Amino acid sequence: MTTTTTKKAAARGNGKAAHANESAKLVAGFGQQMAMIEFRPDGTILTANENFLKAVGYAPAEIEGQHHRMFVAADHATSAEYREFWARLGTGTPSTGEFPRVAKGGRPIWIQATYFPVKDEAGKVYKVVKFATEITAQRAAAAAARRASDAMDAVATNVLVCDADFKVVYGNK
Repeated sequence: MTTTTTKKAAARGNGKAAHANESAKLVAGFGQQMAMIEFRPDGTILTANENFLKAVGYAPAEIEGQHHRMFVAADHATSAEYREFWARLGTGTPSTGEFPRVAKGGRPIWIQATYFPVKDEAGKVYKVVKFATEITAQRAAAAAARRASDAMDAVATNVLVCDADFKVVYGNK
């Protein structure tokens, strides 16, 4: 092998290391801002960051080694839909959406999340990483706004709501 070839091979190796380092920094950055939890492909919890633990009210020792089903309603945990959810993740299909979850003590919460299957060099899923944001307060506010709108729509008279510039922001049906 020539010196030039050796230098090129070393540069490729360093490039892979630099890419892996950059990827680790990105994940760490996301983890500082978002709730993050890692699972085995079968749903067994590996680890969770502080943001996730705060959202669900658990300590690491209370969740590590447990199954994801501890965060869902009992009837959902035994459903075909839930089994299919984990089967799809296990085949490498990500899942994104708003999900109802159960925090410590049975407290209901909502999260907006993406579950990312992570594959090894052979293309086999070896873990699933979830990045999430708790949206319970936003969903409650939206529900309250819908109830207020429904109540105004039920009134027999016309109702207009204007902003400070007298721009109509709501009119009932």
